[in-house]
Amino acid sequence: MLKYILKRFFNGLIVLLGVVTITFFIARVIPSDPAAKWVGARATPEQKAAAVIELGLDKPLYVQYFVYLGDLLQGDLGRSLNSKQQITTELATYFPATFELVLIAFVFAVIIGIPLGIYSAKKNGKLLDHISRFFSIGAVSLPTFWVGLILPL
Repeated sequence: MLKYILKRFFNGLIVLLGVVTITFFIARVIPSDPAAKWVGARATPEQKAAAVIELGLDKPLYVQYFVYLGDLLQGDLGRSLNSKQQITTELATYFPATFELVLIAFVFAVIIGIPLGIYSAKKNGKLLDHISRFFSIGAVSLPTFWVGLILPL
């Protein structure tokens, strides 16, 4: 049992390292200028050059990657290019609202989804089974941003 848990743990670490690596390199490949975003649209070339140094973009890519990994291991997710605040601060600010939404969705899923699923399994092929399947597939198929816009109405 312990061997299985350790194997799963190390596989999870490998997947996590892969996701972090892919995320880092995709962020560097996307054609954009983080230094220009950092200093704003009306910045001078000197300000942009200072931002490149401040953000560490003047270093080779492999050095940037290892600095990125070191920061992640210390819990430093960096700064937002928009607000210039720590990402962890922004996550902590919005976490309660996000948790509330997740909790409400979970409660609805348990209260409505499980009994409806049990009923549909017992009454396979009946009208309520077809209706519940239609609405559940439809609900899962809707884009989340659209649902977020429509639900408050």
